[in-house]
Formats: sequence, structure tokens, C-alpha cells
Amino acid sequence: MTRTAGNYVNYTYDPAGQLLKALGAEAGGVTNRGMEQLSYDYDGAGNLNYRTNNALIEQFNVNDLNELTNQTRSGTLTVAGATTSVATNVTVNSTMAALYSDATFSEGGFTVANGSNSFTAIAKDMYERLATNAITVNLPLTNTFAYDLNGNLTNDGTRNYAYDDDNELISVSVANVWSNSFAYDGLMRRRIELDYNSIQLMK
Repeated sequence: MTRTAGNYVNYTYDPAGQLLKALGAEAGGVTNRGMEQLSYDYDGAGNLNYRTNNALIEQFNVNDLNELTNQTRSGTLTVAGATTSVATNVTVNSTMAALYSDATFSEGGFTVANGSNSFTAIAKDMYERLATNAITVNLPLTNTFAYDLNGNLTNDGTRNYAYDDDNELISVSVANVWSNSFAYDGLMRRRIELDYNSIQLMK
């Protein structure tokens, strides 16, 4: 598939039609796009077993009901982003990133901690103007998932989910941080959503 900027992605599939690879490259095929080097592997039931992006490897494990039970990662992370105008250079945590024709960038090789990780991207344009963007993300080494007897996801390692007798989602929450609740009409249409944030009072 060729995009407007001339960069493209080559897709490879197995005999069952499952995606095996999605490899992105710049126009001409000489430069690989670092954030688009994706590969996939599946188990005999068609469940995603492995996913890689550059040097990052994620493994997915399922139970006898084909429910995802946990996900683990190894390797290094590729950080990617985009600039609103053409940049002459971009650094990610002070490391020079690769620039691409569609004003995106990427840089690989980041070793991430089990938990909170911070990344700061600084872009410079031809007029020496700088723009900075910082983000902190939670990247656990292992995510564990739990389900009720109806197969509804009840916990994804971060959020808790609750359902009514019709298997309609009635609440999502992160303990001591935020929560949502939902109500439905007789035709199972969601009619009410209430959103709550945890407020900590300081003395």
C-alpha cells in the first residue's frame, strides 16, 4: 500500500489469511520506517501469540476458553511521533531520531522500566525554533487479565469492569483515580453516563 507521501507498507499473510508482517519503508525502499516493522504469529486456534515491532517482542497467552490471560514484553521500545510542520531534526530523550517524508519520526533502542516511563521529544525547524512534547506512560512488564463466568473482561491490570445480568457494561474504574458508570433503557441502548474523578483533599 502506497501512501500520499510516497512511503509504503508491504503486507504478508499466511494461508489462513492472518497478517504475518507489515513492513513500512520510505519511497524508493532504501529507508525502513522504524515504527512500522511489525510481525505477528498465531497459535493453532488463530489467537495472536506473538507481536513484534522492531526489537520489542510481546507474547500473548490464552486459557482453554481462548481468553487472553496475560501479556508480557521483552526487548527495546521504538518511540514514534509526528510534527505539525517539517522539522530539521528531532531528539527523543536527547537521542537523534530518524525523520520521514510525512513529518513523522522514530527512534528505537529504548530500554523501558517495569512501570512508569517518560519520553521527551524536542523538534527543531529551519528557523531554529524548538517545540517540546513530553509524555509519561505506564509500561508494565506483564499485564494480567481476568474474566467473569460469561466471558466478560473484569480486569485488564489497570481498569476494573462490571456488567449487569444482560452483560451490559455498567462501570469502568481505576481505584482511587476515576470511574465511569452507565445505564441502559429497555432496548439495551446506553442512555446515561456518569464520570467521576478522585479528589484528594489536603490539610
